[in-house]
Amino acid sequence: MKKIISLIFVFIIPFSFIYVQMPVTAKTVSSRTKAVRAYKKFLKKHKKYKKFSLIYLDNNKTPELLTQKVDDLDYVVSIYTYSNGKLKKKDSVVYLIEEPTKEFVYYKKTGVYISSFAADAYYWSYYYKYNKGKIKELNLSTERNVWEKSPSYYCKILNNDENNKETLTKEEFNKALKKYTNGKKSSAAKFYKNTKSGRKKHCK
Repeated sequence: MKKIISLIFVFIIPFSFIYVQMPVTAKTVSSRTKAVRAYKKFLKKHKKYKKFSLIYLDNNKTPELLTQKVDDLDYVVSIYTYSNGKLKKKDSVVYLIEEPTKEFVYYKKTGVYISSFAADAYYWSYYYKYNKGKIKELNLSTERNVWEKSPSYYCKILNNDENNKETLTKEEFNKALKKYTNGKKSSAAKFYKNTKSGRKKHCK
């Protein structure tokens, strides 16, 4: 009788362990996989987006999708997210074609990214934070002349009014930015061609 009971435990316990563990593993894998599949399907359908990039903007395991297209005289980069089975557009960042860098700059896994625009002979850069599905404009910005590579002015926006700014030193600006980025260095998103081979290699 004891031998029979022992044999029952030998067969039942391992299968019970497998039954408990399998759903957890499947759930962890499917979260990212579903997002990537949705992005790939979206890119295949919308060929107007000539380039794309997958980045980790906020602090989770599901990447965000960046798309790039040329609209008149501008490069337009749009941010898409995937959650609860839906793909959603969150924001668009515009760069002039003559802008020397045209880079989407962000701080990995902090939610912080930069949006720039040009007018007359100046470029303005504003800092935003994506968190829990929402985008908030931070109270920091920089300005530079079109012929300069580095900002001429570092500013703090007062009372959420972009026309009301306080000039900061570079050190003061970096100290304020550090609170939002946890001291991380910025990164530039790498874009790839929206082709069959491009999606297969870089959208995974």
